[in-house]
Amino acid sequence: TMERQRGTFLTNDGVRLAYEYAGVGFGKANTGDSPIVLVHGWSGSMHYFDNSFSHILAGRNRPPMVVRYDLRGHGESEKPSFGYMIARFAADLRDLLDHLELDNVTLVGTSMGCAIIWSYLSLFGEGRVKCGVFVDQAPLQNRAPDWELGSRGCYDIASLTRLQELLKYDYVGFAKGNARSCLSTEIDPAHERLLIAETLKAHPEGLGQIMADHTAIDWRPYLRRVRVPCLVLAGGRSQIFPPEGVVECGRLIANATTVVFEREDHWLYIEDFLRFAELVCDFACHGELTEGDGAPPKIVSDPEPIRAGRRSSRPGTGASVDSRFVQDMLDLAVADPATYNAAARSPSSGRPPTNGSPRVGSPRVSNMGPRVAGRAATPQGLPGTYRKPELSTLDTHALEAELEKRRRAAGGSRGGGGGAGSRPATGGSQRSMPLDQQNAAAIDPVAEGLPGSKMPAAP
Repeated sequence: TMERQRGTFLTNDGVRLAYEYAGVGFGKANTGDSPIVLVHGWSGSMHYFDNSFSHILAGRNRPPMVVRYDLRGHGESEKPSFGYMIARFAADLRDLLDHLELDNVTLVGTSMGCAIIWSYLSLFGEGRVKCGVFVDQAPLQNRAPDWELGSRGCYDIASLTRLQELLKYDYVGFAKGNARSCLSTEIDPAHERLLIAETLKAHPEGLGQIMADHTAIDWRPYLRRVRVPCLVLAGGRSQIFPPEGVVECGRLIANATTVVFEREDHWLYIEDFLRFAELVCDFACHGELTEGDGAPPKIVSDPEPIRAGRRSSRPGTGASVDSRFVQDMLDLAVADPATYNAAARSPSSGRPPTNGSPRVGSPRVSNMGPRVAGRAATPQGLPGTYRKPELSTLDTHALEAELEKRRRAAGGSRGGGGGAGSRPATGGSQRSMPLDQQNAAAIDPVAEGLPGSKMPAAP
């Protein structure tokens, strides 16, 4: 049976911290050998792990015990006026392990929790640690002459001062804005309110003090010395750190595996707690990922053409002329207008430029760009400037009828040489195409401007 218990323990400097543990015990079937200790981040609490805590205990490779606790100055723990330093927080973690008599543990840190674990390893060694899991934390938050991949919000003295003033004079506004800055996907509104309420339990002045210490520490030299197996998880849409900065942790640690959660933000363990729990359990049990990274499969859709045997590629894409164009019109009709606010691109311009290094394993997209709103940032492969058509004015039957009429006209001009139906499509040449594709390629629906779509002709 699963035992679940809450308690408190006293640190060696006299501060009482709250914790909770649950588990089935050691030596039981379907369990690993490494207790998992969850270390929450700055301004959070143990309740940030509510969903993942339960699923770690219920999933495959479940550990014999899972422990979570509130850092000093956070949640239900005491809020003294002293001790707000990363090294002191690391000593608190050591006191927790001593209190519960834990060994061979997997330490899981989120955000600042990673720095607490790094400090623990540097001060007390790796003797009691089997694995480490580090969630969306760069090795240095501040900017430096050789480092521009730190925090996007607190990266120097001026930004730290602004944050400390916000904590002092508008703590409620900070708590609400903090949640918006760490989530990119919708979560249960009640759970989001809980996260804000937990942030409001923290000691505002203490938060300013610990951030001043945390943001200035450069962990890059030490991470090269870490020898235990480590799993680094990065939020592909993190608003707090660029993914490349988090991935750098995995590059510095000798025995590290790095996984990017492409659709998730800084709080990826809340947004996709199921995948997070599965990865943590797998890594804690085996010291490596044995069941893959849990990423959803990338699906490249390729709908059947309207008329079999008449498929051809539009310039700059691998899509069919007929069915893909109709599908694009349908997608554009129901997509979010904000998805298509990028500048127009020509069919031969390739992928749109990015502001940084490409992310690892982009969200599911096909070679035609977005199929629904939110899949990708810009439409790809179609010439002209997009204007979202009204759904009520989109006549797909007219599109298909026009395609069929032009296909027949192109077929009737076969062998005619210079008829209207054999005019080359915009952006491509027929000379390099097989003969059986030339007439089909002559029809470029976007360049021609089909009825019913309210779309402009290509320039």
